[in-house]
Amino acid sequence: MTKKLFIAYRQLFSKQQSQFISIVTFISTLAIALGVSSLIVVLSVMNGFQAEIEERVIRLSSHITIQSDQPIRRWQSITNELEQFPEIKHTIPFVEAKGIISNGQESKGALITGINPADEFFFGIKLKDLEIGELILGRGIALQLNLRAGDRAQLTVPSMNLQGKISFPDSQYFRIKEVVEFGLQRYDSSQVVMHQVDASSLLGLGNAVNGISVELGNVYQVKSMVKEIESSLKNIKGLEITITDWSKQNQALFDAIVIEKSIMSVLLFMIVLIATFNVIVMLSMSVDDKKKDIAVLKTIGFTSKDVAQIFFIQGLLSVLLGVLFGVFFGIAVLMNLGSFEWIIWYLFGFEFMPAGLYYITSMPFILRYTDVVLICLGALTVSVLACLYPSIKASRENPAEILRMHKG
Repeated sequence: MTKKLFIAYRQLFSKQQSQFISIVTFISTLAIALGVSSLIVVLSVMNGFQAEIEERVIRLSSHITIQSDQPIRRWQSITNELEQFPEIKHTIPFVEAKGIISNGQESKGALITGINPADEFFFGIKLKDLEIGELILGRGIALQLNLRAGDRAQLTVPSMNLQGKISFPDSQYFRIKEVVEFGLQRYDSSQVVMHQVDASSLLGLGNAVNGISVELGNVYQVKSMVKEIESSLKNIKGLEITITDWSKQNQALFDAIVIEKSIMSVLLFMIVLIATFNVIVMLSMSVDDKKKDIAVLKTIGFTSKDVAQIFFIQGLLSVLLGVLFGVFFGIAVLMNLGSFEWIIWYLFGFEFMPAGLYYITSMPFILRYTDVVLICLGALTVSVLACLYPSIKASRENPAEILRMHKG
């Protein structure tokens, strides 16, 4: 095997080899390196985006949400029932409704959430100092309506009667206490947070609420906890509720990320597939170029299997070099991602992460070594299959025919 490896190595790096074959070998190795490095960089960045969005969703969403179409007047019974679960850290009753907010000239739809400031934190923002008659707005909705802290805004909640007619009761005016950036577009563009007393007054709920937020110690226990909570609340008669968790509420968002990640992976893996065609071309040309050498090897005792292995190892060495350089270059790019972003911005004026669009100033990434291993194994598997045909073709060469042709 050592002799075969030595011959394959000499064939790959021989200076006597055709210049064109050397160029094809270099291009195929470079293409594999680019494909592998691109996959590593893109998958790592997508992992970073997924983790960043998941962290923001968890921070801004209730871990488990208990809601009802009708006012929940016995919400204290629910919170008392939930106290039996040690996994639950906190329960927060809230009032939620869709309304219209206006600056007097322009109006916009808003998602209104009423919270008791005694709960201190909700949506990742501090509520302790929120008073009756005050609002906290998302940055997007405040910019669209040109509202700032200290301004007054008009808030209206439409209601529907039994005949299905929508009516607009008297609007109420509130003072903008604070404008905050939640970090997700759907919250920043529509979220309005207010005192629970004000929200109940707008909806005419009195002391009732229409939702309860449940915070867990471990957010990844939501699936099992939803089942336990459903089973526990069955004991409360006359209660019609729906229970959802943060992953269900944002299922469409996470599905979109997974689909995008899968499509990008497939498209980039096509680079590796194209590179394997170059490997086939390189080995086929090398077989044609080395026919005389094949005849000599068979004459001195090398079997067809030995010849096939030599050319297979030659192709594999080219692939291994491409994979190794690809891994090295991909990791190097990730470790210096900020510098690459700056260089591209300096040369082309292109900004990858506009702060106002993505709420992220630099590209996040998570390098998972399982991804690197799978990428390398995928590239090697495809390349091994590509090396088989030219190697088998080389083993079938007839030395007598080759020598007769060269002699002639």
